[in-house]
Parts: sequence; C-alpha cells; structure tokens
Amino acid sequence: MLTIALASLDLADTVIEEELKREANMSAPARTRRVLSRFLVVVVSLSIESLVAVFQLVHDDPSKLPHAASIALGAAALLAAWGYFNRVTCTQGKGEAA
Repeated sequence: MLTIALASLDLADTVIEEELKREANMSAPARTRRVLSRFLVVVVSLSIESLVAVFQLVHDDPSKLPHAASIALGAAALLAAWGYFNRVTCTQGKGEAA
C-alpha cells in the first residue's frame, strides 16, 4: 500500500508541475507522453502490489485470488494501452518533424 501511496504522490507532483510550470516549447503529444510516462510508476506499483497480494492470498484465503488477479490484469491492460499510445504518437511525431 505504501508503494501505491508514493507513486500517487509522484504523479500528483507531476500534475502540479505540468499545470503550474508548463513548458510552451513542447508539443501536446510529447507533453502527454511525458505525463503518462510518470503515470507508469503507478502501473508498476500496482503490479507489485498485486504480486504481493497473490502470494499472501495463496497462504491465507485462496478464494480471494481472483480479486488480486483482476488487479494484475488491469495493470497489464494499462501497460498495453500506454505502449499502444506511445507507438501511435511517436509515429505521428516523426511524420510531423519530416
């Protein structure tokens, strides 16, 4: 739980930095990729927490294992969506620069 709290704090710091100290020379897709890259810390911490939950639930209460698995699947879906977004916006950014 502490890892998620620290990751959320880092994400909040990024959002505040983005809103208050916005760099004008950055394109919108590049700025979005930068913020989403920081959001990846939250996804990684969710993955770690789900792994810890799986190991705890295997010993304590295996009937709650699908809940931990759904958190892991959600984190995997977020990671896949981030990768797709990154791929799409990077190819668009290269087309604009040429």
